[in-house]
This record gives sequence, C-alpha cells and structure tokens, in this order.
Amino acid sequence: MKTLFALLAAVAVFALTGAELTDKQKFQPDDLPAALTAQIKPGNVLTFSIAENATTGYLWQGEVLNGNVELNLEHRYAESPMVGVPGEVEVTIKPGDDRPAKVRLFYSRSQVYDPDKHPVAAATLISVNPANFD
Repeated sequence: MKTLFALLAAVAVFALTGAELTDKQKFQPDDLPAALTAQIKPGNVLTFSIAENATTGYLWQGEVLNGNVELNLEHRYAESPMVGVPGEVEVTIKPGDDRPAKVRLFYSRSQVYDPDKHPVAAATLISVNPANFD
C-alpha cells in the first residue's frame, strides 16, 4: 500500500511540474505538452523547435511571465516552390541567473495571449529551474 501511495505521489508531482524539456527536441503543435520543465544552468542555452505553418496565419509567440530569462523565437520556413509548406520555430531559452522563471509559448494569429478574444491552437507553460542542477 505504501508503494502505491509513493507511485501516485510521484505521478502527481510529474503532472504538476510537466515533462522534462531537453536540448534539440522537436515537437508538433498537437504533441506539445501543456506544461514543461527545463533544467538549464545560468548562462547556458536550451534550444528546441516546434512545427508551424505561417500560411494559416498561426505563428508561435512567446512571453516571459516572470524571472530573468532571455527568450528568442526564430521562425524558419521551408525553402520550396510549393505554397503552404510548413516551417518551424526555433525556441531558445537562456537563464540570466539562478532564480526560477516561467515562459509561455502559444500558437495563435494574435501576438497577445488572450484565449477569450483570439483563438489559441496550442499553448505550453515552461518552468525554467536553473538552480536545481546537480
């Protein structure tokens, strides 16, 4: 019984903190978890990419909600003579110090995160934990 409670507690903690984000991961918008955790040493950089298709009007946007973190989104488009070919956004996160931070990414036609006014096709909240590194 104690083992069952320990297992359930571990699952609950994982669900609350989100999946671990690692360097160079690639996501499709539908496969991106709603919550991610990133362990990055201050001054280091974590980079990952998410597919997007600007021809639909939807682009990945990002905002730092709190903490000292540099967030950069670089939109890359496929070089093709075809119309409607999807590309990707490369997301770079760099903590400026050892304090935790929160970053939100959202896939929308608007540059403002407001699901009540603008449709959001996907979103994720990333917890950046620079101090939790061993």
